[in-house]
Amino acid sequence: MGKWARADPDLAAEGLEPIFELLEDRLLFAAQPVATVSGGGETLVGETAHVTVTFDNAPDGSPGSNTGFSPYVDLILPTRGADGSGPGETPVQPKDGVTFQGASLLGQQVQSVSIEFDASGNATHPFARDSSGSLRVVHASDYGAKPGDTLVSLQLPFGSFAPDQPAVPIDVQLGVSNLADVGVPLSISAVGGFAFGR
Repeated sequence: MGKWARADPDLAAEGLEPIFELLEDRLLFAAQPVATVSGGGETLVGETAHVTVTFDNAPDGSPGSNTGFSPYVDLILPTRGADGSGPGETPVQPKDGVTFQGASLLGQQVQSVSIEFDASGNATHPFARDSSGSLRVVHASDYGAKPGDTLVSLQLPFGSFAPDQPAVPIDVQLGVSNLADVGVPLSISAVGGFAFGR
C-alpha cells in the first residue's frame, strides 16, 4: 500500500513523490481448478453420449491468488477404443472409441481444439504454458490414455474465474464408434486449468 508525501524538496515543484511501505505480510490462498464428469453412463454403440463436465474454482491453501485467469477444461478421450491402432502402428486397425462432437455452456458453443496424441503419446497444449513460458506438453500416459487418443481443450468464455463464482456445467457431446466393443468401458478424463495462472 502506498502513500504520497513531499519527500524531496526538489520535486515539490513537479508534484508528489510516492513512498511505499509494507503494512503487513500476507499469505494469499491459491485457486485450484476442478473439473468433474457426470452422465454418459451406458450409451449404445454408434450413438451420441451426452455428459456434463462441471468446472469450479476451489481455494487450495497454497500461496497465490484466489482468482484464476483464462480457465479451460481438458478432456482426454479414448478415441482408439479397445483395439484401434495408434499413429505408426501396424497392422492398422480402425479406431473404435469416442470422438468429440461439440460442447456448449449456457446454450453457447464453447471454443475447442482437438489434438491427437502422437506416436510418443504426447500432445502440445494449444494455449496453456509451463513455468518457462513454453506451451505445455500433455502426456497421454498420465491419464491412462495411449497414442492415437485425443486431447480436447475447451476454452471457457471467462477472462477470470473466482472461487465465489458458481460452478459452471458444460454440456459435451461425444460420438461412440459403431465399431466399439460391446461391454468394454471407454473412460474419459477431465482436468481443469488456468492458461494464465492464478
